[in-house]
Amino acid sequence: LYTFASLGCICFGGDIKAELKLDPVFNQTDYHVNNYYAINFNDHASGLVTCWILLVVNNWFVVMDGIAAATSQWARLYFVLFWCCGVVIILNLFTAFIIDSVTRQGSCLLYTSPSPRDS
Repeated sequence: LYTFASLGCICFGGDIKAELKLDPVFNQTDYHVNNYYAINFNDHASGLVTCWILLVVNNWFVVMDGIAAATSQWARLYFVLFWCCGVVIILNLFTAFIIDSVTRQGSCLLYTSPSPRDS
């Protein structure tokens, strides 16, 4: 998350600004219509929040379209790479780790509980 936020700040930092509201192409995007201007990579804190929003897949396509309209269509590559690395790989590994830990704890409790005959 930190790496992608830093990369986003390097690539897209300062690209979302007030002058974009005058751009007729940008005004057609859902990013502008829904007033998503706070979701940007202008500073590192905003970049981390933006990456978190992308990680939980909360209207990520709207953010991608808005930043791609503000910069270039190559920005879509960043968002697809983040989705592949962050959502598909890292989030699934984290979820699998949590499920495995809970399953192991449950099986340990099952095998270590006293039987009714022992009391």
